[in-house]
Amino acid sequence: MSVESLGVTQGEVRDRPFAVVTAACLCAMAVACTPAWREHVSPKGGFSVLMPDTPREERALEETAAGRREVVSLSAVLNRELWFANRGFYFVAYADVSDNRAEGVSPERVLDDEREGAIKRLSGRLVREEAVRLDDHPGREIEVATQAGLVRARIYLADRRVYHVVAGGGAEASSEDARRFFDSFKLLGVAGS
Repeated sequence: MSVESLGVTQGEVRDRPFAVVTAACLCAMAVACTPAWREHVSPKGGFSVLMPDTPREERALEETAAGRREVVSLSAVLNRELWFANRGFYFVAYADVSDNRAEGVSPERVLDDEREGAIKRLSGRLVREEAVRLDDHPGREIEVATQAGLVRARIYLADRRVYHVVAGGGAEASSEDARRFFDSFKLLGVAGS
């Protein structure tokens, strides 16, 4: 790589070597830390998705209006190593809807409750919401303003399983990478079985 390819002349290198070297190092670090997007398949979760890193899986119990449920989440954080970089995040979480809830409540009500729960967990404010679909499954796309920035989520109800597909952190919620992440989310077979 030549200095000219960085848009710097030989004279600038001679006159300001520290600034040029610093800029070149920062550019090289940014390129080196650009994530390699890979498909992640979750047979237990019943989905596949592109993520910018190998996701970390976590399990937690959550109290809901319908009772306690296990939530499984897979998350990836961008630029974890770089203190000066945007630390965007991507995650998919899923949980099964309880038997009594699945039988007695409309899909719209389940999605409303999931939206309200997401806003509460984020300590945010709903900015935008629209109905979406994934194959034949109903969903919602929401944007939530938080103290840490905008968070964008798609929430789907597939049979008896709820999926939260989420991107956020700085400009990540509306980035091209976020679009790729959301558009890559696919269900495998029957969810919630």
